[in-house]
Amino acid sequence: MRNNCVPAGHESYLARSTALLLGALVGIASLLVSQPVVAAPPALPQEYRTLAGHLAMPLKTSPDEFEGPGNLTETLSSGHTTMLSLKDIKSSDRQIEYITRQTEASLAKCLQRVERLNALPKPPGTGELMANSFIDGFMGNPGGGYSRGLEAEQMQTAIKNELYPLFAAMEKLDATHQMLEPVAKKYAANLTYPANRITVDLDESWGPVGPFDWLYVHNQGPAIRDATIVVKLTGADGATRTNVHFVRNWDTNTWLYGRYETGLQALGKSVGNTTVPGVKKVEVTVYSPRFSTAVSFSYEGDARDHDIAKYCKSLTFTGRYQPYVTKRYWPDTKRGVEFTLDGLEGIPRCQVKVTFWKGLLQKTETWEFDYWKRGDKKMFRPKQPLESDPTMATMEISFPGTSYQHRYSYYVTP
Repeated sequence: MRNNCVPAGHESYLARSTALLLGALVGIASLLVSQPVVAAPPALPQEYRTLAGHLAMPLKTSPDEFEGPGNLTETLSSGHTTMLSLKDIKSSDRQIEYITRQTEASLAKCLQRVERLNALPKPPGTGELMANSFIDGFMGNPGGGYSRGLEAEQMQTAIKNELYPLFAAMEKLDATHQMLEPVAKKYAANLTYPANRITVDLDESWGPVGPFDWLYVHNQGPAIRDATIVVKLTGADGATRTNVHFVRNWDTNTWLYGRYETGLQALGKSVGNTTVPGVKKVEVTVYSPRFSTAVSFSYEGDARDHDIAKYCKSLTFTGRYQPYVTKRYWPDTKRGVEFTLDGLEGIPRCQVKVTFWKGLLQKTETWEFDYWKRGDKKMFRPKQPLESDPTMATMEISFPGTSYQHRYSYYVTP
């Protein structure tokens, strides 16, 4: 047998060398694992830019850039122009191709239904219908009123038959626009979280301040190109809403504005709703080929209180004291104070606490109102009548969802 024995000294030397070599390899391997090479995302296709430019919701550099609804001719013309642009999109990305065709089909249905609605005869208003029915009766044509009412009902039915599929197509378009997010994520850089790079704020509609909720996003870093901005709103009741925006160029140190609304309530449906009641949280994710990040903003506590205080800066009141008046044949007029609202068109649901003071003595009572509009005079009299004239009446107004209180003091003159 061939002698394969290795002297003890050599064996220990080889073992040590092997161990050292293995240790070095393990160390190198661990370095390779802990510092992987991150592959760059694939290039963003031009057809995505075209699709997102039509389908995503707009963000603008000023609230004044948002236009009103415009006239029907302009709306139809814009819609058909978009259709031609969508037809030109051909993509090897299956998601982009699918979203494009879905958008094209839903938009075609919307345009078709709107054009049909525009061609239908419109039913007369209530006043016109009543006037015509009165004339029919006066002229001895009792069947005329019935036929007119039936004709108006048939017109309304024809309109409803077009509105239902129109609303369904609009809902499909809305759902389709939210499908842009996974496509944008696929072509975006990995998420990073640099401090204060993106700032988020919100102004929620409140009473006379509205009817829109306004989103504000600020880029404090270098310019961002081809940014898909996903905004998730969470309301006080847990309801959520996701809006997707696309911005080709977001310059450095630039604010962008988004306009959200409650939409239209019709035929038992909410159409065009892009917000939630009582927004509590705003989550913003930015996807772009070179930079992506995610930030959140809590619209509770100080943030909401600050906005309500800002809205109420111009809120004013005038007071008038009602003294005790004795009447001979009618009940006596009790003491109280009357406040008249001014400065705003009105304030929403609120609780009003009025305290009557005379020296250190006080009497407090609370009232609740669904709405208090400008010019309305409200009289406040305690259930237990005041026994003497107070020297001062103070009013504290509080609102649901905020700890802000608006205060007003009225000094009673003898």
